[in-house]
Amino acid sequence: MKIEEKLESRTQPSTSSVRGKREVRSGFAFTEVLFAVMVLGIGFIMIAAMFPVTIKQTQSTYEESAGAGMAREAIAYLQSQASEANFPTTSPNAGQPAQVYTMFDNPKMKKKEGWFATRGNYINSKNQRLAWVPLYLREQTKFGISPFAQVIVIALQARNMEQYEPADVMPAPGYQSILEPRPIKVDLSYDYTNLQGRLTIKDSTWLAAPGAYIVIANDQSSNRPKNAIGQSNGRIYRLGNQIDQANGVWGLAPEGDMIRLNYQTPGTIVTGDDNDLSNADAYIIGRGYTDPTKPGNGPDFYSGPAQDIAVYTGFIRIPPQVTP
Repeated sequence: MKIEEKLESRTQPSTSSVRGKREVRSGFAFTEVLFAVMVLGIGFIMIAAMFPVTIKQTQSTYEESAGAGMAREAIAYLQSQASEANFPTTSPNAGQPAQVYTMFDNPKMKKKEGWFATRGNYINSKNQRLAWVPLYLREQTKFGISPFAQVIVIALQARNMEQYEPADVMPAPGYQSILEPRPIKVDLSYDYTNLQGRLTIKDSTWLAAPGAYIVIANDQSSNRPKNAIGQSNGRIYRLGNQIDQANGVWGLAPEGDMIRLNYQTPGTIVTGDDNDLSNADAYIIGRGYTDPTKPGNGPDFYSGPAQDIAVYTGFIRIPPQVTP
């Protein structure tokens, strides 16, 4: 028994010897940890940078979808309201170019039928943060009044308030509604240095903000050889970044810029291009009242981004007027 116990004790290594033979694992070096933290930090920064872009893109997609849906509904609704009283011709006289008017300010519209007939549908009943406003033009040639009216629908979103209210459609005495397009005077020219259009707002500059649409209402320019009076009526431009705040000069956004055509030899500046406008009548909606219950005229009464989110145009047929 003693001999077997001795042999068994020899074949089993002691605990102390096993512990002594274990491999010692080394930890990470400081340089490795630092490099790993840097890689993770860069990754987190890149991921975080994606969120604002994704949110903006999602918002833009939502606005375009909502605007397109509202535009279809608006044009269908305006077609249901189409009549000689609601959509009289916008040509001053037969054979003269048709001008753009709102549903409120056409001098040929008796008792303001158009505005009162359509205003109840301007605010979206499903989402009161959304609204739309119509403008239109209808020609009158020497052969008669056109049976069609071109409608321009500007889709809007409440920017500095929770939602639009029915009272926002009604203008306060002496003022315009927050949803009513405002008449302004503009100049338009092409900037050959930066290769983009430049639009100058000559009055009510506090209405302007990036993204606002400018609708040319009455172009009285006759810059030869390529511009005729009224040729730009109904053209739509979109404001980009402001160039000169003091003088109301804006660059145009890429999706709402002017197209400059060179009718002469390449590299030469063309005067009298059909996009050059001087002191033209136009409409803008732009920024809204800071407090709709306290309207006013001037920069202190307006705030927030432009309400404009999209613009669409289409044609509606005016049924013949039946005389009793």
